[in-house]
Amino acid sequence: VDYSQLSLKPLLNLMENARLMCFDRLAWGIEEYLKDVIQSEEIDIQDCLLLLEFCVGNKFEELGNLVLGFVNVCSEDFSQLSESSVFAILKYKERSCPEKDVFNALIGWIESQTTLDSYTKEKMLSLVDLVMISRGDLLKVVRKTSLFDDKAICDALEEQFDSEDVNVSLAKNGAKLIAGEPKDCNSSCLRETPHNYDGGSGYTFNNLGQRVTVELSKEYMINKIEFLLWDRDDRSYSYTLECSLEGKTWSTVLDCREMGCKSMQTIFFRPKRMKFISVTGTRNTYDGDATNRQRFHIVNLFATLDLTTSPRKNSGMEPIAPAAGGTAPAKQVESEEEEDDDMGFGLFD
Repeated sequence: VDYSQLSLKPLLNLMENARLMCFDRLAWGIEEYLKDVIQSEEIDIQDCLLLLEFCVGNKFEELGNLVLGFVNVCSEDFSQLSESSVFAILKYKERSCPEKDVFNALIGWIESQTTLDSYTKEKMLSLVDLVMISRGDLLKVVRKTSLFDDKAICDALEEQFDSEDVNVSLAKNGAKLIAGEPKDCNSSCLRETPHNYDGGSGYTFNNLGQRVTVELSKEYMINKIEFLLWDRDDRSYSYTLECSLEGKTWSTVLDCREMGCKSMQTIFFRPKRMKFISVTGTRNTYDGDATNRQRFHIVNLFATLDLTTSPRKNSGMEPIAPAAGGTAPAKQVESEEEEDDDMGFGLFD
C-alpha cells in the first residue's frame, strides 16, 4: 500500500479504524510509515501538531513520543493545542527546545484559554523547569509575570549556583560507575586528581560496543563534559557520548564514530538535564594484542554546568579522513549554527 498518496487526516482515520477493527497489520504499517516520515523530517509543523493531537487523544504512545521530539513550541498553531497535548509537551523530559521558549509558549497558550481552571494552570506551570532558564531570563522575564513566587525563582537560582563549575561525576559527589570496569581499585574514572595512569592501571575500560556508564547522585543540569582517553601511545578512538534521565532511553550528545579521538575530549552543548552519562567506544586503532584492540579506555570524567564566557569549542577529535574525502564531522544534538543557548552563551566560538 502506498500511504504517501493519502493526506494526513484520512491516513490517521484509517489507522484508528484499523486498530478498532483489529486489522493490526494495517495499523502497524501506517504507524511505521508515519515514523519514517517524521524521522526524515518530511512533515511540516501544522501536520506535526495535528499528529500530536491524534496520538495523545488515541493513545498511540510510541508514535506520540517520536512526534514530541519534533514539536516546535514557537509555532503560531501552538495556542490551538488541546489541554492534553500541552501536558504531553510539558511532561516530555527529552525536549530539546530552550526552556524559555517553552515558558513563553505556555504563557501564550494560557492567555488564549477562556475557561482554564486555576488547578490546571498551576499544574502546567509546575512542569516548567526553571533551572533550565538563564538567570537573566528568570529575573527579567519569568519573575515579571508573577506566575512564580520569589522562592521558586530563588530555588532555581540556587540549584544553578550549586552545580556551576562542580564536577558532579566524581565519586565523592555521589556518582557511581554502573557499567565498565576499573583496571584496579584505584583506577575509577570517577576518582579525584592526580590521575596517574599507565598500561597497567589508572583507567576504566569496557569492550568496544559496550557502555561505560556513570549514574550521578541526582538529576543535574550540564552543558560541558570532558574525559581523558588513554594516550600513552599514538592510538586513537571513536565513540558516542549519550545521556539519559532514567538509564533506559538515551539521547546522543555527540557522535564521534567517524572521528579520530585522542587524549582530552572536551564537549560543549546546550544545557541539558541528565542523571546518567554513557560513553560507548566504537573504534580503537591499537595494533597490539587482540584483547586490548577491542577495548575502550577512559582515565577520568568531568561533567559540569559551565557559565563562563570563555570560547566554547569542542576539541580532541578530528575526521578520520580529510573532509574532501567525504567523511562526516562529529554529529551533535544541537546545530553548530545555533547562536545562543538557553543559558546565554554560544555553543561554539
